[in-house]
Amino acid sequence: MTAINIERGAPRYYFLGASLLMLALLYPVLEFEHMGIILWTSVFWLMLLAAVRATNHAPAIKTTTYCFGAVVIMLGIAGLICYLYLGDTHAWIFTSINFVTFIFLAFVTSSVIYNILSSSRIGIDHLIGAASAYVLIGITFAYSYIALHSITGATLLHNEIPLPQSNEDALASLVADYCYFSFTTLTTLGYGDLTPLTLATRVLSCAEAITGQLFLTILIARLVGLHVVRASQHASENAP
Repeated sequence: MTAINIERGAPRYYFLGASLLMLALLYPVLEFEHMGIILWTSVFWLMLLAAVRATNHAPAIKTTTYCFGAVVIMLGIAGLICYLYLGDTHAWIFTSINFVTFIFLAFVTSSVIYNILSSSRIGIDHLIGAASAYVLIGITFAYSYIALHSITGATLLHNEIPLPQSNEDALASLVADYCYFSFTTLTTLGYGDLTPLTLATRVLSCAEAITGQLFLTILIARLVGLHVVRASQHASENAP
């Protein structure tokens, strides 16, 4: 029977959890368009670095992941500059950046989930990592909607109740809507104010809802299993 230990040593997921919390707290600034998108994306890049730091791979893969992350961040900075000075022209630039960012997010999120579910240790850092992985799933699917919007150029969501003074065509408003829709779908909350308009969006939203529920189910089963094994070991050690 595998030994189960309380995780000790340098925390791996604290920085990731803190950056995700900061990203959530800054979500309302997306209402302020240019300044809002600059602040939010800056913390988003910080979160990407924290997610890369939280992954656990062989040195070669780790180095490749860091390099890929650096490329994604540089592309994001270039895209933000283009957006501020060129507006929505050169749409292919934003499409490429959004697609690459989505691929990187999917890879990093999968890595964090694998690290969490394959760990044989239980601790506060492990639980923070599990919560961070769940939030990363929502962000990854949000970027899948953003990337799909960039590729097709079509409106993917019907906004039943637009926010006052919101500009539906502004980048900040689009990011805010897709993040909001992603997390209401992930948690199966589904207020109904934003609804998918295309078949691809419906498929993605169904996949997100299923993924979110499967992650929680598997995570709870894993934690319960580790607790049972640890309790059995403790009872065996104390048996006369």
